[in-house]
Amino acid sequence: MYKKYLLIGCLWVLVSCREAPPQGVLSKEKMRTVLVDLKLAKYTLPYRNTQREKPVQPEAWYAYAFQKNGITPRDFENSNRYYTEHPQLYIDIMRAVIDSLTKLKSRVDQTVKTHKTPLK
Repeated sequence: MYKKYLLIGCLWVLVSCREAPPQGVLSKEKMRTVLVDLKLAKYTLPYRNTQREKPVQPEAWYAYAFQKNGITPRDFENSNRYYTEHPQLYIDIMRAVIDSLTKLKSRVDQTVKTHKTPLK
């Protein structure tokens, strides 16, 4: 009898750990992609604005990131709220964001090194 309850408990834990987010909330992978795009927009905006006559406002880049990923600001807000209420999931997402940005930086560094083009 004890083994039966133990088996049911283990199955319940496995199923609950793999639970998908509720409808209207971005998947962890999609949230990671959006956050990477938002971080890139935020940190490259000062450089991009030095290359333009008329600076672009941050909101325009954020709107572009949402459009690129096929979501609305409300979709992002709802997802951000959900993941904030589930901090372990958000930690997992942010680790994936950091990993993605680190890999991207390595590729950029390698490209610059290969072409021996100094960054200004």
